[in-house]
Amino acid sequence: MSTRLCITVRWLGDRFHGMVEDKTGPEWPPSPFRLFQALVSSAYQHGLYDTLLPALEWLERQGAPEILAERNPHVGNGFDHFVPDNDNLINHKKPVVRVFKPVLFEDRSSVTYVWECRAGDLPPLDEMDELCSTLGTFGCGVDQAFAAARLAGIAVADAEKVGEPLQFKHCPGVVSHSSRGTLRTPRVGTLEDLNRVFKLNRQARVVHHERRKKRWPSVFQRFAYSGLCEVPQRPHAVFKIECDDEERRFAYPQSKLIHIAGMVRHLAIELMKHHPPRGLRGRDPAEWLDAYVAGHQSVDEEAVDRPHAQLSFVPLPSTGHAHTDPAVRRVMIVAPIGDDPWLDHLAQRLDGQLLRPLPGTNLPLGTRLELTDARKKDGVRDLYTGQSRAWASFTPVILPGHDDHKPEKTRKLILKALAQSGIDQPCEFEWSAFSAFSKAFSAHKYVRDESAKDGKRRIGYIRPDHLENQTAIHLVLRFGRRKDPNDPDSRWIPAEQPVPGPLIIGAGRHCGFGLMAVQNDG
Repeated sequence: MSTRLCITVRWLGDRFHGMVEDKTGPEWPPSPFRLFQALVSSAYQHGLYDTLLPALEWLERQGAPEILAERNPHVGNGFDHFVPDNDNLINHKKPVVRVFKPVLFEDRSSVTYVWECRAGDLPPLDEMDELCSTLGTFGCGVDQAFAAARLAGIAVADAEKVGEPLQFKHCPGVVSHSSRGTLRTPRVGTLEDLNRVFKLNRQARVVHHERRKKRWPSVFQRFAYSGLCEVPQRPHAVFKIECDDEERRFAYPQSKLIHIAGMVRHLAIELMKHHPPRGLRGRDPAEWLDAYVAGHQSVDEEAVDRPHAQLSFVPLPSTGHAHTDPAVRRVMIVAPIGDDPWLDHLAQRLDGQLLRPLPGTNLPLGTRLELTDARKKDGVRDLYTGQSRAWASFTPVILPGHDDHKPEKTRKLILKALAQSGIDQPCEFEWSAFSAFSKAFSAHKYVRDESAKDGKRRIGYIRPDHLENQTAIHLVLRFGRRKDPNDPDSRWIPAEQPVPGPLIIGAGRHCGFGLMAVQNDG
């Protein structure tokens, strides 16, 4: 019979103050890394670190546990608390600001962490029980709590049988580098890193020139957990396109955005040909390069229905203001969920590289890619990578087929495009030939002489040859559902959580078509 180690933490109070790393909201459920930090700290405080080291080392090497916790607890109002700094050896310019946005419990709540015990690596239960008994706070210093460890079978560890109907089983998924929809977990080396950080921070308290240089732990893994967000955010890297011409900024016509996508993809192929990443999971490097980077996959029924099997090279038209010139000045590379290491490997090597013009394209002298800092605000990038319950297409969505001008067939093709793009959340959609963004071009085909046979001027986007005859539309998505699915006039219930970008939909999603931007939440 399979055995699980369960560590249950219960709070004495009615709130939890632990925050995510960027202080934008509460960390719920509390991450396994936060629990590990709390247990290491409490073992030190009780002078039992050496005695309880076997239990800590066992937890360190187990990986990501399942977590049983309330899924959507109430969250209090956020507020800043200005804390005076009592270090008189420093001339303080302003007091320390601590941000609070607590989780509020309707009743005394608990969270349970469940690890599967592998044969030959059972936990030292006596030390584990004593380790949990040392825990006094969990979250912040005001969050008094206590913990208990026990071994249990599968039935006891199941979320439906723990006796608390509000609890939800958060299951770990793939390893990710994104902070959205993920939780930190300890890994081998975390314990050593925590000791190193503790010693450096303690030294900084007594060495004058080291003050204010607080160190933070860096050895951990991030796992995408179910239930944290409706759609996990896809890994992405955004580059600004700069040139050596000091008289003007780089700007490429939005109608020809596939030129930028092609140049960046060509450069990525050349770089990865000579510097492939490690850990290709048993795949041949040449096959990986051809299928994953170049996108030359065999097209069959299974491949078509598999979402995001390759890198997407997505030029970003500028938007965000009524008078913004919509030319392309940025490009984004989007990877499948869980492929953060491959994307990071490519992005670091693309940073600073010169773009080479392809036949039929023009570039200013010294046109190069510069990787943007994801921690800094970027008005254009954030409209494509933010989160919202309502999204609208800036570039047309190219449907996987031709609709024959039949609305019912159009609807079916839109549903197919959403499924192929990995979007299966309940939503409503509207389509049109024109974008919700005034500066975006229509879904009509690009006419080279800027005139159509009927005399009407229609300027669209240049498409790849293989997508030339497929139907294109502009799309507005609103995530949520009707109270009565059969009544289109019944009350609209928005999605519980906003959906994070980037969202790229349709047959042209790997070269910049079907790019969605944030709308006001609907």
